[in-house]
Amino acid sequence: MFSLQHRHHFPIGIDIAHDVVRMVQLTRGPGGELAVLTALRRPLTVPDGAAAPARARAAADAIASVLAMEGFVGRQAVVCLPGEMVHTRTLRLPTASAGSIESHPQVRAAFDFDLSTATLRLLQAGSVRHTLPEGEEIIALAARNAELDEFTELLHERRIRAVSMEPRMFALHRAAVRCCDENSPLALLDLGADCARMLIARDGRIRFLKNIPASPIELARSLARALGIGLEEAKELRRRTLAAPAAEAAGHDPVRRAVVDAGRAQVETLAAEVARCLRYHAVTFPGAQPAALVVSGPEANDAQLHELLVAQTGVAVQTIEPFQDINLAAMRAADRNANRFEWGVAVGAALKNVSACAGTLAAPQAAEAAGDAQPIEVALA
Repeated sequence: MFSLQHRHHFPIGIDIAHDVVRMVQLTRGPGGELAVLTALRRPLTVPDGAAAPARARAAADAIASVLAMEGFVGRQAVVCLPGEMVHTRTLRLPTASAGSIESHPQVRAAFDFDLSTATLRLLQAGSVRHTLPEGEEIIALAARNAELDEFTELLHERRIRAVSMEPRMFALHRAAVRCCDENSPLALLDLGADCARMLIARDGRIRFLKNIPASPIELARSLARALGIGLEEAKELRRRTLAAPAAEAAGHDPVRRAVVDAGRAQVETLAAEVARCLRYHAVTFPGAQPAALVVSGPEANDAQLHELLVAQTGVAVQTIEPFQDINLAAMRAADRNANRFEWGVAVGAALKNVSACAGTLAAPQAAEAAGDAQPIEVALA
């Protein structure tokens, strides 16, 4: 942890998404209020289908190029790990096994790599008594040590000190809690470029975490095929039409109608999967349930998706406001005035040391690779 008495600026929050790196650094003003010191983004120039090492190197280069610009103070950072590095499984174990969960054969069998060469963290989602089999619901997250070490070394070579590394959804959850009622159940949907991710939390505990194989890239590909245009042109066309109400888009402008129609099947599938996630949580953990679904990501304002989510889930849909109660005067106007909800992960990472965050554990191999005296925190739990 960092002492605010001796530090004016917090570590840089870094979101390594599938196709872009976003970086935010926060500071405290004279009156104690939080403010953005700098917030910048840089596209990742990596071909689709590139191997994980190539993406990691491109991400490290993008981070270094942003830091080379003026604005950021220091080189300490809270880094959200690339999505492909963190493997997530949900298990239900007999209650009697709760004392030795990490060595349980079911945990070891859930991953297709040797957990003795990985960093494993477990979230105890809660006891299940209302559905069979009864037991303890466990969310297991694992990252290969070799990949953690290699990625940390890439950062270290570029003079970036990762004081903590964590999954994207943990950082996003931290940002979302600030703009929601922290005493109410929270359902969070992140529309990442590689896939969608669903998180449900209640009573200060993450109860549900799942990757959903749906992404804006696939929607753009469907549109490109339907209209016979390039992928980048399709992405831009989707961005221009997202905010229009779905009924208006389908009823008047033929181009907007084409955008809606091209992605309808995939959006309906995504909405149905989100509804299944909420039903699973309600059956597994009876009691208070989320009254709204908070949507984050570059396409969080997709009106078509909002309407289908409401129809499928029966709950309200709202977009995240990660910069709530944070002064944005220093932020570039283009980023300040448009699509703030794509900054949720980066802001959540930047907020890590602003408020206490329990459950961080060390990855000694990564610390040794970086040559740091203190172990890097890998907050996989």
